Parts: sequence; structure tokens; C-alpha cells
Amino acid sequence: MKIKLPTRLHPLGVSYSIIYKTKVTENNDELSGLCDPHKRTIEISLGNNLTAEEVFSTLFHETIHALLYQSGLSSILDNEQVEEGLVVMLENSLAPHIKQKSGLYSDWKEIEIEGK
Repeated sequence: MKIKLPTRLHPLGVSYSIIYKTKVTENNDELSGLCDPHKRTIEISLGNNLTAEEVFSTLFHETIHALLYQSGLSSILDNEQVEEGLVVMLENSLAPHIKQKSGLYSDWKEIEIEGK
């Protein structure tokens, strides 16, 4: 199945590359997504038979991490669990409503996923 996904993100005017992979890992742990604000990249896993909605939700989750970092808020949220809780709450309440028209993402292209 092919879905249209962005390849660039612009949190607070800073450009990030969005990279889609079969598998995303950090410290030998398999992840759904990963935001690296120092490299200005977001990696999204397309494996594990995900739906298009799950892929976009993961992308939005990592976008929120990028927004928190670029705004400076992640540095004052001292606790990783507090940031993750905030990100999950925003992801679940806003992701279904934010798509192409937000202007946050650019360079959309058709990307093959293994999904349902």
C-alpha cells in the first residue's frame, strides 16, 4: 500500500529531514519513531504491518518532540516521563486533525508501507 507522507518538517522555522525505514532502533531497542534534534532528523518505522493512521500518528508524536526541543521547553521538562506523557496526550488529541493543510510538513511524496 502507498500513502502520501511528508519528507520535511519545519518546527518553529527549523528544517528537519523525515526518514522512513523498515526498522528504527536506538540502543538496540526497536522503536516506532525517533527524533534527533541535534541531527535535525526524524526517523519513522514502516515495519510491523502498521496502518497509515499509525504511521502518521507516530510522525506527529516525533514532531511534538521536535517542537518541544526547538521551543526550549524540553530542557525545562527535566523528566523524560513528563515530556513523553505530554507528547502522548497531544498526539492522541491532535494527530487525527492535523494533516497536509497545517503547513508544518512539506515535500509530500508517495511512500510504500507494509501496512494493513
